[in-house]
Amino acid sequence: MKFKQVIVFLFFYLSGAMSLAQSEKKQQDSALIAVETSDRKIRLEIDSLLKLTALKQPDTLKVNRLNMLSVLVTNFSYDTALIYATDAKNLAEKINYQQGLAKALYGLGFITEAFKKDWATTIGFYKQAIAIADRNNLYNDLHGYYSAIVNSYFYIGDFPNAMKIATKGLASAEVHKDQEKIFLYNNLIGTIYFRQGAFSESLKCYLQSLRMADRLNNDTQRVFVNLGLADVYIAQDDSVKAFSCLFRSLDISQKTFDIPTHLYRHKIPYTLYRIGFAYKTFGNNAEGLRYTLDALTYTRKIPCDKFDIANYYLQAGDIYRKLHDYPNAKENLYKGLSIAEEIGHKEDTRDAYGFLSEIFSAEKKFDSAFLFLELYTSLKDSIVNEKTQKSIAEIQGQYDVAKKDKEIVRQHQFRNILIGSFIFLLLTLVFLYNRYQLRQKNKYQKELNRQQNELFNAIAAAQDQERKRIAQDIHDSLGSILSAAKLKLSALKESQSLLSNEQTEKYTTTLQLLD
Repeated sequence: MKFKQVIVFLFFYLSGAMSLAQSEKKQQDSALIAVETSDRKIRLEIDSLLKLTALKQPDTLKVNRLNMLSVLVTNFSYDTALIYATDAKNLAEKINYQQGLAKALYGLGFITEAFKKDWATTIGFYKQAIAIADRNNLYNDLHGYYSAIVNSYFYIGDFPNAMKIATKGLASAEVHKDQEKIFLYNNLIGTIYFRQGAFSESLKCYLQSLRMADRLNNDTQRVFVNLGLADVYIAQDDSVKAFSCLFRSLDISQKTFDIPTHLYRHKIPYTLYRIGFAYKTFGNNAEGLRYTLDALTYTRKIPCDKFDIANYYLQAGDIYRKLHDYPNAKENLYKGLSIAEEIGHKEDTRDAYGFLSEIFSAEKKFDSAFLFLELYTSLKDSIVNEKTQKSIAEIQGQYDVAKKDKEIVRQHQFRNILIGSFIFLLLTLVFLYNRYQLRQKNKYQKELNRQQNELFNAIAAAQDQERKRIAQDIHDSLGSILSAAKLKLSALKESQSLLSNEQTEKYTTTLQLLD
């Protein structure tokens, strides 16, 4: 009876395994078709660009097309991509086309990162591109190069330099009042603080970003910032807030991103992975494994970043370790470690070493456990140490001081403008008042002159009238009296012989006076 039960169990187990294998094969075929379709589109675009580049056209246009070719060909061939990027660089230098030169240097960094994982060379190219873009005020290009170099610093665990670039970018975005880029850099700074264990500072950055995302009503930004907030709440052991942020992020990403061509479709498996991490952290390993395996299933259907895939494998391996399923744990951890070493990601490599050390210790394979522990400790110390944290704090402090200085200068400028405006207003009021007073004075003087003229005219008229009256009086009374007096005196003419000579002379003089 037991034998039959075993046979039945094996039949159903093998049937299930075959069904699962067929399902996985369908998923892999679907992903392969999607990749092939994407490849065909890229190759068609490359062919079109090659034809256009062969035409005799301005050299700046040729530089731009060579740069585009180098990026597109990076999907297929290191050597060909390198040739196009180098040709673009040489031509741009020859014709002194600074924007094209910066893009060519960025392309060389991008190619080196994609194929060689030579981070020193990659960062060197990015730095040259940044210097040119900064010198020539190529604002949008500059911030693209900032993002690339910060990502490179993240890969090698160089958080002080990542913080330098992020604070520079933030300061530039604030000057231009570019809300999208302010959000981006604020989130990056929050991530840097989180990676260094400065959770309160990280939380401040993320909450500020969330307010910005809500103000801009941007669902993509909400997904990013909720994932960051969840990390902080997990670190602070606040499961309620952590799961609230995670499921909010999952809900938005499934509604917004679940389209085959969507740029952020890979955020769906990433959110599933973060939910799995939260469950693992809070002790529910079964749910943690379920969500993590769901994330890995997504990677077979859609293209995902190797960094993310490495994290999914490492988390699955860690949960299997916690469940004491060491074979599956090691299988997943080795897959994750292989990808982490391939892309040169120090933090993932460190975590894989730590998990493997614990597994070998549990299996009592102490030589292997000690070897991986040494590797883990060495890498951990190179990523997070007191000096690194101090450097980051100093950089943030410098940024804060510079920001305060700008604010003080702005306040002084505002105060000076206010004082100047007040003085100008005061002078204007004084001028207007004086002008008003002058106008009133002129008006008063005109009125006084008018009254004086009227008085003068009245006096002159009165005088003239008086003269006329006197003249009339003289004519009407005094003249007649004088005439009568003369007649009376003339009547004495007959008695003139009786007068003496002296009296005769007086008589004659009197008549002359009367005349």
